[in-house]
Amino acid sequence: MSVVLAAVIAGARLPVRLLARSLQGLLPLLVVLLAFQWWSTDLAYAVRVVLGIANAFVAAGILTASTPVTDLLDGAARAARPLRRLVDPEVVALTLGIVVRSVPWVAGSFSDVRQSARARGLDRNPRALVVPTVVHVVAFARSTGEALAARGLVDPPDDGHDALDAQDADDGADERDG
Repeated sequence: MSVVLAAVIAGARLPVRLLARSLQGLLPLLVVLLAFQWWSTDLAYAVRVVLGIANAFVAAGILTASTPVTDLLDGAARAARPLRRLVDPEVVALTLGIVVRSVPWVAGSFSDVRQSARARGLDRNPRALVVPTVVHVVAFARSTGEALAARGLVDPPDDGHDALDAQDADDGADERDG
């Protein structure tokens, strides 16, 4: 597997520095995983597990760096076609598109909040980082949901309970008003 991945890396003509830098964030987790697997099983198994995860991570990085997002989404929709009785392939592509758009946005939001907290001297306070990030992410999710609803891309009510609950709330408001 590693030989095939090395050939793909060479064929992709991506800078090795870029791939190495992408693994930097994963390295501490891989070290902990290696130590745990070595402790719980043996060194050969631990190395296989860690190399498998690193290979998958690098392969995913190469795929996303060398393939346009629209091609990835079209491929996901085509791959989901055999399951069209269970799920709409276009919904699968739309969901992945939202994820692809959301992940960098959330990372950027966290970076902005971290810079803001650092400017206020609160960079060591987890609450100063987590709470504003969560507020931004929830606002982003709501606006994304509203955009989907405006385009008619929302799930229909499951069994009518949502409509009944809204009606009950309106009846209660009418009784208080009247």
